[in-house]
Amino acid sequence: MTELENALNRYLETKGHAELNLDEVPFRVRPGRESQKRQAQADLEGIKKVYENELAKHTFGVMVFGSNPSDFVKIATEEAEVLVVDGNEIFNRITAKVTTSMGTAQEFGVTQFGMVIRELRDIASELNIVSMPSPKWSEPASVASHEGLLKHITDMVNSSGGVELLAYYVGRQITDAGLKAKANKNVVPVIVTGLDAQTANALGLNLFAEGRQVFVNTPQEVTKDYVLNTFNLIKKQLKQNKENQPNNNTHKQLK
Repeated sequence: MTELENALNRYLETKGHAELNLDEVPFRVRPGRESQKRQAQADLEGIKKVYENELAKHTFGVMVFGSNPSDFVKIATEEAEVLVVDGNEIFNRITAKVTTSMGTAQEFGVTQFGMVIRELRDIASELNIVSMPSPKWSEPASVASHEGLLKHITDMVNSSGGVELLAYYVGRQITDAGLKAKANKNVVPVIVTGLDAQTANALGLNLFAEGRQVFVNTPQEVTKDYVLNTFNLIKKQLKQNKENQPNNNTHKQLK
């Protein structure tokens, strides 16, 4: 059994103890099970981190952007076992919070800035980030639409947290997706969507191990052959990495 399989099994076992319904436990053994449940709840986050670290050794990033990422994802999930995460989720999450405070003037002001700061603090707490620079205040800005608000918040967050914050957040998304799928294979392809080419490239190089990422600039028409060609490229790249270790810096982009 591999270290990744061990980490997954330990997490699932601990999660089962942590979520135990004590009402279904015979009264005579309930005190012991209650103690076991409390211990499992205390241990669960640390065990999740162990799985996250092991999974990172086996993931291969497929950074998908361009004209038609949705068809690429649709075909890829039909043809292979892959994890799929939305790289834009952190920005959508913050925007959803701020949207509730936007008035008819659609102005991003002090109230909205405060909401961004509070949500970023919540995110930092969830990710166990001890210190994170706050976005700089700017003059109130008019945003004409939801898309305008999303762009404003994205630019604001990127100017402070940069790709490092995004990597932390997407890394946790990958862990959650891996646990949900019970991912424990030697190679776990991870498709990341929702980002422009520049951000996707920066994130891919920051998040995944050297030589374990491919950048896919999708055309308007994405076919099954196009997607399968991507996975053949991954196989070739992994083979080349193995042959050239430790000198395995390979950066490919499909067009």
